[in-house]
Amino acid sequence: MFVRYPEFTNFSEPLGGYESLLSSVKAKRLLGWQPTYRWREQLDK
Repeated sequence: MFVRYPEFTNFSEPLGGYESLLSSVKAKRLLGWQPTYRWREQLDK
C-alpha cells in the first residue's frame, strides 16, 4: 500500500489474522454483495 499510496498512513481499523488491507464492507453494505468463495479455501486446489 505504501508504494502505491505513500501519503496514506492512517489505517482506521486494526488488522488481525489474515485480513486484507482492502475491504469489501462497502460493497456488502450498499449492494448486498457476498463473496462466492474465500481465498484461504482455494489454497489447496
